[in-house]
Amino acid sequence: MKIWKKTVVFMGTLLLFAGCLGCGGENTKTKQTAGIRETEEKSTEKGGDENRRAAKLVWQGDEWFGKHGDYFNQVLKEKNLPYEVEFVREGEGVRQADLKSLTAVWKDTYDNTKEILAGEFTALDEWLDSEEGSVIKEAVPENVWDVYKVDGKQYTVLSVGFVPKKTVYIWNKKMAEAYDVHPENWSGKIWEYEADLKKICEGERETEDFAAVQGLAEYGEALENMTRILGVCYPFVINEEEEIPKAQLLYETPEYTEYLNGAQKLYDSKICKKEEEDPLKIQPFLKIVTDFVTEEAYSRSWQLPEGYWDTYEVKELWTEPLWRFSVCAQEVGILEESLQKKEAFELLCRLYEDAELTNALMWGEKGKDYEVFGNTAEAPVRRGYIPAQYLGNNFIAYAEVGQDENKRELYPKWLLECENSKIAGFEFSGKSCEKELEQIYSVYESGMPEENQKRILQYRKAGADRVTEEWNRQYLAWREGMEDGIKD
Repeated sequence: MKIWKKTVVFMGTLLLFAGCLGCGGENTKTKQTAGIRETEEKSTEKGGDENRRAAKLVWQGDEWFGKHGDYFNQVLKEKNLPYEVEFVREGEGVRQADLKSLTAVWKDTYDNTKEILAGEFTALDEWLDSEEGSVIKEAVPENVWDVYKVDGKQYTVLSVGFVPKKTVYIWNKKMAEAYDVHPENWSGKIWEYEADLKKICEGERETEDFAAVQGLAEYGEALENMTRILGVCYPFVINEEEEIPKAQLLYETPEYTEYLNGAQKLYDSKICKKEEEDPLKIQPFLKIVTDFVTEEAYSRSWQLPEGYWDTYEVKELWTEPLWRFSVCAQEVGILEESLQKKEAFELLCRLYEDAELTNALMWGEKGKDYEVFGNTAEAPVRRGYIPAQYLGNNFIAYAEVGQDENKRELYPKWLLECENSKIAGFEFSGKSCEKELEQIYSVYESGMPEENQKRILQYRKAGADRVTEEWNRQYLAWREGMEDGIKD
């Protein structure tokens, strides 16, 4: 089977790193309070901002970063907030920076904490536990903070826009009643219900472009309990049900072999059509969706007609566990080299409590860069998806197309209920197998052969065995360290 690759757009997807240490004025007596240096003048007290000279902060990021910087500074000025921010690309000039955003794309899913481990950022725990920092700390559920700790410390401020995705069945309940089939009782092994699906196909043989099942190819890339340990571009998984999971090449696992055999039966029986023939024209009885969040979010993503859910029903098969790549939080940090750490942290606190500031940085200027429909930001001329720049408190910002409009209430609650992945908190370093990782990514980019054994050979030739061996070695060492820490 040809596997369809989905393009996921994240404006920076992942990693904006944060850290802070207090610093005071040259001639001002200071004292240390919860990790933050507060002057006796208390210039940060409410109402005192307009009397302060604006702190000029330098914020580094990737090539897409800070595209709404001019408007953000305009809003800061309108609010009489004593900050001015210069947004620069990482590597531009040699100026001393204060804040830095680290962006990892789907290709770079290893060595995510190398800047922290190199000492570029400062632990934030005391800052976030202070009264001032509580506006940031309380914006994100505690279990999500834990996922992004490094050596037990919090170095990053998180902008969370996503929750772990669900794999679901969506089916036409009127058709199910007509043919007396019950997907609400079905397991994830859809091929085990071939007889029921054949009955539907026979009854609908006059319906043009009908298929009993759609989404089978995608399903193979997101099987139940299988976590892709290096993201969607690398074919390595662990089985979350194993007590001590081991990295494996997805296409060699027993679970994938069972799926492949079952899926082939359904294709051979004409129950499914190959999605590549024209997926948008297919009229399915049942869809397998691997990136589902809610009915509302799904409706907005696919522009479904009013009343769609009166006819269709959803069954959840599996929800991704909580870890770095199921949340995709972006992070922002304060550099150790900064001479304005206190001011930089104050700015972040303002950003996390003020929806107007967050929207200015994420979306830009309303009416020019975007319009709001309901609580969703969309393209101003022709309505539709535009990517957000994930910075600040995403929960209080306008929703992106595909998000729930009431994410402020829903998402923190859902995140708190998530189970942790067996690899939550583990960070893989690819230093000893960089060549192999590059070659494996090239295989992914070039397109995989349809025949599974050829696919396996390609990845093995690229160095898959070396990567799994190194990943397992590092993971076992990390687990042993965690267990030793618990014993101590």
